[in-house]
Amino acid sequence: MVTDARELQPGTRLQTDVCIVGAGPAGITLALELSKAGVGVLLVESGGFETDQATTDLNVGDVVGEPYFDLVASRLRLFGGTTGHWEGMCRPLDELDFEQRSWIDKSGWPLGRGDLEPFYVRAQEYCQLGEFDYSYATWAPRVDITPFELPDDQLISEVYQFSPPTRFGEVYRDSVTKGAGIELLLWANLVDIVLADDGSHVRELACRTTTGVDVTVEPKRVVLALGAIENARLMLASTGIASAGVGNANGLVGKYFMEHPHQVPAGFLLVSRSESEMGAIPHQVGATAANGRDVRVVSCMRPTDAFQRTEEIGNAGLVLSQLRLDGEESADPGVLKGLYTDGLSATTMQAILPGSDVTVWSVDIRSEQVPNASSTITLTDELDGVGVPRVAMDWQRAEIDDKTVTVMLAAAARAFGGGGAGRIWAPSPDMALPPSPPGGGFHHMGTTRMAGSAQDGVVDSDCKVFGLGNCWVAGSSVFPTGGFANPTLSIVALAVRLAEHLAK
Repeated sequence: MVTDARELQPGTRLQTDVCIVGAGPAGITLALELSKAGVGVLLVESGGFETDQATTDLNVGDVVGEPYFDLVASRLRLFGGTTGHWEGMCRPLDELDFEQRSWIDKSGWPLGRGDLEPFYVRAQEYCQLGEFDYSYATWAPRVDITPFELPDDQLISEVYQFSPPTRFGEVYRDSVTKGAGIELLLWANLVDIVLADDGSHVRELACRTTTGVDVTVEPKRVVLALGAIENARLMLASTGIASAGVGNANGLVGKYFMEHPHQVPAGFLLVSRSESEMGAIPHQVGATAANGRDVRVVSCMRPTDAFQRTEEIGNAGLVLSQLRLDGEESADPGVLKGLYTDGLSATTMQAILPGSDVTVWSVDIRSEQVPNASSTITLTDELDGVGVPRVAMDWQRAEIDDKTVTVMLAAAARAFGGGGAGRIWAPSPDMALPPSPPGGGFHHMGTTRMAGSAQDGVVDSDCKVFGLGNCWVAGSSVFPTGGFANPTLSIVALAVRLAEHLAK
């Protein structure tokens, strides 16, 4: 059943077994899984099946740290959440991402990759992917292009799988709106998490539409699935009983905000053989999975676990994409020169002019950002259209984050050069980073981090908020570390796992 909150009588009170706030990939997955288990669900969404300007404006916030995207652009408020602008890139987190790493402070999950394995398998289906296998050995025979033959003592080749992409709001709309036991409340914005007088549990949720209609939800259990920025924002803003905010007794809500810094490009690979002669690593290639589904895969390279330990770096993924200089995409070599302030040398520029026998590949690196307490989401004094304080994002990266990209790029240069496959050009001889700041992937993580104790995190290994008897958090805000893989697949896997926990 679907209800437009704007059409309810002001002061309406709703009761439910489980209230899930946020209908993105986490919230939709949770609702569908709980419905299968016979658990009644009220799914609350800020937008509708589309969005409007008043709702979009609720995303307005300040960027006060390192340069970042406009906070309005990086999130979508509508049924389906940010899968509405998702490219569909999928990988699970690597085993080492879950482990405590001595060289990375605050690393380590209170669960292991093996604990998520069966839920990753089910997440593959939700994301409309092939089988749960990301090894290059499995996928190479299914594609027509042969990869470079490179040593793998420092770098290892694996793959991403691409979802169609799955727009959760479109693909699962009928399943949610017609699902047994699911009630969908649209255009309702959470404005306050109201705790019981003793602070032990959530008593009710105050919601408000942009048109001024107030609705109260009385849930037995609550799951916050609003995304890493909004989860932190609403928990910090709900100060009626807990003066520091819900779940924030130890001051950790909003801290350790993480992204995946994107260096696109980090450099250029110059190959003196034609693509047909060399057999190039593909950017995207269609393949048929064992389950019969047609999927796209892209080869990536990442540092081996041993290399990460030796160099004391984070995780990272390197993807190559061929640049066309024949007039179809870029006839002007100045496009390349303009990417860096010092530009390419005249000799190199001449080598890549159309008509030469050199092919040019963009070397793109998406890297892990290690946990950093200085990287935060906080509240400002300005209120949005429904009366909630707006946020300030202070994105801060650590020295190790730059080191990860520098070391990864140098390792790739050694691998390609040593293997006779080509030469990597980067902005300086020591493989320093480009002068411009990196972008990100709209991958917001870490603001309600998972930990083994309340002293180290906001939620436990079951995503339950420490100190509250009936409140859980879903989505990548619970990630203690983020690896380099796009988070959606792991978000869905954790949601399936949480649904199983709640159903019990």
